[in-house]
Amino acid sequence: MAEEMKKAAEAILTVESKAASAAKKTVAKAKETVKETAEKAKETAGKAKEAAEKAKDSAVDAVKKTTRKAPAKKSAAKTDAKKPAARKAAVKKTAEAPACTVILQYAGKEVLYADLQKTVQSIWKDKGHTDEAKDIKVYVKPEENMAYYVVNNGEEIGSFGI
Repeated sequence: MAEEMKKAAEAILTVESKAASAAKKTVAKAKETVKETAEKAKETAGKAKEAAEKAKDSAVDAVKKTTRKAPAKKSAAKTDAKKPAARKAAVKKTAEAPACTVILQYAGKEVLYADLQKTVQSIWKDKGHTDEAKDIKVYVKPEENMAYYVVNNGEEIGSFGI
């Protein structure tokens, strides 16, 4: 009987040893899988960041191409010093930019830039800001049906569908 118990104990030890070895291998494989998955996620995040930067740059370029800067005023200080006050007022009235409405048409849609600005202002208020937005930049990506915005030089950044 002692002999049988000894053999049973040896068998139990053998089974435990094999189970421990299998568990170590499984843990090692799991660690390797987690490491590979983390590396892939990091790589994907980097690619997504690059794509977002390209989209932003593309939107900035598109806006720059579709908008036109107001002409620079020529040395107003020199000419204003020589002109009487009534003449100065007349010059200022003619120097004002005409009213302008910009409408983006694409894929059978029309988007007013004024509506985009109102949407950004609405988002600004909805986010709990009580002060007025001082600077709003809207970048339109028609191919993505998206508008990206920056308020007050990065105080608020986001996007919305158009």
